[in-house]
Amino acid sequence: LGSLEALTALGLVLVFRAARVVNFAQAEIGGLAAGVAVIAVAGQGLPYVVALLLALAVAIVTGFVLDAIVVRRFFDAPRLILTVATIGAAQILGSGQVALPLLFDVGNERTFTAPIGLDVRIGPILFGGDHLVIVLVVPSVLAGLAWFLARSDVGTAIRAAADSPERALLLGIPVRRLSQVTWVVAAALSGLGAVLTVPVLGSNLGGIAGPAVLLGPLAAAVVARMERLGVAVVAAIGISVMRQVVFWNYPQASTVDVALFVLVLGALLVQRRRGERVSTGGLGAELSTDEVRPVHASLRQLPEVRLARAVAVVVGAVALVGVPAVLNNSRLLFLTNLSVFAILAISLVVLTGWAGQVSLGQFALAGIGGGVGAGLLSAQGTDFFVAALCAMAASGLAAVLVGIPALRIPGLFFAVTTLALAVAVATWLLNPTYFPALTPQTLPRPVLFDRWSLASPLRFYYLSLVAVVAAVHLASRFRQSRPGRVVLAVRDNERAAAALSIDPTRARLMAFGFSGALAGLAGFLYVVSFQAVPFNGFDATASVQLFTMVVIGGLGSLPGAILGATYVWSAQFFLRGAVQLLATGAGLLILLMFVPGGLGALVFGFRDRVLRWVAARHGLSVPSLSEELAFEPAPDPASGVAADAGSAESRLLRVGDVHAAYGSVPVLFGVNLDVGHEDTAALLGTNGAGKSTILRVVGGLLPATRGTVHFDGEDVTALDPAA
Repeated sequence: LGSLEALTALGLVLVFRAARVVNFAQAEIGGLAAGVAVIAVAGQGLPYVVALLLALAVAIVTGFVLDAIVVRRFFDAPRLILTVATIGAAQILGSGQVALPLLFDVGNERTFTAPIGLDVRIGPILFGGDHLVIVLVVPSVLAGLAWFLARSDVGTAIRAAADSPERALLLGIPVRRLSQVTWVVAAALSGLGAVLTVPVLGSNLGGIAGPAVLLGPLAAAVVARMERLGVAVVAAIGISVMRQVVFWNYPQASTVDVALFVLVLGALLVQRRRGERVSTGGLGAELSTDEVRPVHASLRQLPEVRLARAVAVVVGAVALVGVPAVLNNSRLLFLTNLSVFAILAISLVVLTGWAGQVSLGQFALAGIGGGVGAGLLSAQGTDFFVAALCAMAASGLAAVLVGIPALRIPGLFFAVTTLALAVAVATWLLNPTYFPALTPQTLPRPVLFDRWSLASPLRFYYLSLVAVVAAVHLASRFRQSRPGRVVLAVRDNERAAAALSIDPTRARLMAFGFSGALAGLAGFLYVVSFQAVPFNGFDATASVQLFTMVVIGGLGSLPGAILGATYVWSAQFFLRGAVQLLATGAGLLILLMFVPGGLGALVFGFRDRVLRWVAARHGLSVPSLSEELAFEPAPDPASGVAADAGSAESRLLRVGDVHAAYGSVPVLFGVNLDVGHEDTAALLGTNGAGKSTILRVVGGLLPATRGTVHFDGEDVTALDPAA
């Protein structure tokens, strides 16, 4: 079993080395291939070998399609965006797994075995033909992969591109084509591992692989620091042995999940921070978010703007306060839980949108707060508001403690840590078998101030609505305060912030604590709403779906996050099964492709267009509404660009009015540069002035947002480095 998980771990490492992202769709690729194999054998009666080849073909095609549609689209995007895209792809693949038994009749037989008659008993284990296939196939695949990477030209080029993608591009190596090969190989490895697992452990036909299946290979990849393939193989086998030992002595799957969580934390703690061999794209490469701009002061007092604001307030009050008064209890429960998820989405805006840290365990933090608050209310009879504060404190402390190990290594490892936390909390901490005090099965809603009983669904909804307003206010104040500005400064440029005596670690931990406290408040309201800590109510899959809420709504926007929560929670409430996963996954990918700013960007973009029309109607010039950059330096006449002295063909290199940005951070503003055939040009400037950036634009490594680059009379602005 460890060798099979090693195949998935190898796929994770290969993708990370090639693209610097954690592919959260890796397990779902294998799950889809395994489902196809079960359908082929049990449902269609195909031979074992044919079904195995068909499943591998499905995995390979899935990897090819993922690269063509997702990876290629986000090849030059910030790494966070591509990572989030893999989460959307995982949900789409999960919808395919759920739909398979609905599309094909399988019957009661939902597994298959290898046609090898071998039965050898080793202790309590019956070693059969399926085990023999694994023992023969996996080492052969590992040996073939080692030869491919070490000896073949394509494998050598893949390793070169992983070590330094920009240098490989400048040497003419087709990095984008190699990325396709890498994703296909990684998908094939996961498909093979999942298909060979089915005869040993049985199939999960009709269900998704989910975070629990991904956690073991992901832990092995983290131990290997997402770089060393051999270490990943050994770690995967060692982790599998550890899981069997733990499960043999403590026959509870949840104990194994805790051991994996501790292993991930330990692996991050013992690894030392060191300089990155591979550039992830420079300033702003990990995050690209556009925050909502406030209405300019010159427009606020205009009659149209004041009327629109008054109408918005009235409509909002009627929708949020008046309409719920006539709804039935089922709809009130929907709105109450929507309020809970809105608070969770706000907490993720703080952590991901402003601090730049990807959390896939935010619902687990909510579970910690909910368990602590429920225990205090049920067993101790604590005051409602005191219990809420204790829940917030517990979740905030947990977020800080989990964040410390991940900060030792820069990048997306916090997502891995929080994913492991989500699995451990769902199966162990909030398991009544282990901690009954944190999981009361009955939790009567209290009476506030000996006057207002929260047993009324409408009254409890109004309380939840007040909590949302408080969360928005607290988050807004945090964003405007010095700590909030420090968090954003560290997100945008950690080194520059450190040079100004800002401690990046302290800033991030402060964001962790504040975000965790908001999550604890949401978790507390969640358990009070259900009047119990629901069994499996804080499932790890819900944490992943929660993260998609914020991306769909907009990472940098509090109103956008609430819109995203409304979309995803509505999909969960009104849709079921494959359609639900498809709605959230496809919605996430579509928004990332066409509206990276999310639903918030759509709404506020429309608002800005209306405000632009209002400003023009009143003859006002509002720079913040300009669609062009406000800073437009005049060209230097001495450069010959303004006067256009001579044609472009007379110069070897001509850079005209080039603008460029890293993510949402503009760096170059109207750069002009001419170099003749026999000239030598030197770029002088302070750190961060843009010297390397203009060279990256000229070399094709960074696309220009505006302007042109001509080399020897030919427009090379849109060409890749190899061309």
